[in-house]
Amino acid sequence: MKADMMKNDAASLLRPELSNQKLRIMLLAFIVSMVLFVLIKPYLGPDWQRPGTALMQFIAICGALLLLVPFLFSIGKRGRFSAVPNKLFILHVGASICGGFMVACHAIASFDGPPLIMLAALVLLMITGTFGRVYANRVFAASFAMKPAPFGAHDDGTKAAIKNLIEAKVAVLARLDPAAKEAVFSVTLGHWLRRPFLSLAYARLAHRETILLRARQSIPRLGAHWRPLHLLLAYLFLAGMIIHIVVVTFFAGYVADGGEIYWWHVTAW
Repeated sequence: MKADMMKNDAASLLRPELSNQKLRIMLLAFIVSMVLFVLIKPYLGPDWQRPGTALMQFIAICGALLLLVPFLFSIGKRGRFSAVPNKLFILHVGASICGGFMVACHAIASFDGPPLIMLAALVLLMITGTFGRVYANRVFAASFAMKPAPFGAHDDGTKAAIKNLIEAKVAVLARLDPAAKEAVFSVTLGHWLRRPFLSLAYARLAHRETILLRARQSIPRLGAHWRPLHLLLAYLFLAGMIIHIVVVTFFAGYVADGGEIYWWHVTAW
């Protein structure tokens, strides 16, 4: 046990941290870079003026690849594939900012069309992510020192319902992950992949328990709901990015709408 404690302490010393101050500096650098690009863009060559040129397409591809890194962070965190999730989080933030800058440069090469909607979604995604890191973390930390609603008094009917839910969770968990403890267990990506139906059953029970305990009511509404919104925006942006790539690559004729197809494409449908 002592050896395990020493190992954990050593791992914590190697755990990198991204302070709020560093995050603010990174975001300020992003904003300044965007402003400078908008100002100098008219004086750059013709390859910078249209989003589909070889240069701008290359920038967009690099940006899109970087914006996929946050999903790797989610997989690594939920799948418990990384012993030091902080490294993935820092990579998540850095790749998001760099990728966002590249994609924004691609999008604002032409101030019209659906790509600007995706750009707006990307901005909202960055805002909600920053909000969660700077504000929500403090709210969650403070809630640990409070006596929130989940520990308040409940009527006998609610107590019985909670007891039945816990017993149901224990029964499902015995089949889903026999070595796990219900009190500290959460469904990971590995569980979803190996036993999706049992994982769904457990997740539904855990959700019902959260509602009965009024866990989200113990913290401010913005702190409780920023993460679902952030994830929703992330997957909407991912879906929009995939649709955009498919359309301009395979349906170039539709995108051009009778105009010039000057970008690389596979088909001109």
